[in-house]
Amino acid sequence: MGLNLEIAFLFSTAGIVFAKVLPRDPAFKVLGIPNRWLLVAGFSCFSVIVELLLQRTGSFHWYYSWWNERQPLLIVIFGYATFYAAAAWVHDLPTLEGKLKVTGALAGTAVAGLVVFGPILGWI
Repeated sequence: MGLNLEIAFLFSTAGIVFAKVLPRDPAFKVLGIPNRWLLVAGFSCFSVIVELLLQRTGSFHWYYSWWNERQPLLIVIFGYATFYAAAAWVHDLPTLEGKLKVTGALAGTAVAGLVVFGPILGWI
């Protein structure tokens, strides 16, 4: 699993920065593009560019032939766009209760994945 300091810092701060950048109006469009989708794409591309730069310096490594600098679109879509889209979705939920439920479910899924892929399967 690609867990390192860069990933930990990026994911721990990027969601907060992303949420602070979101316009209050989810329907607001930029050049005819819904702002949420435009920001999801922009932040995802920026995050992959950071990874590409770190990889080129030798401080970051991809280990899979299908998940590396030759496949940046795959990482943009599945590595980051899902994260930023979920952050926008939670941000736009109308109630604190809803936000807590979705965030809790996502956190629970992450913990379950760490347990299954860590001690049980030994992949981590």
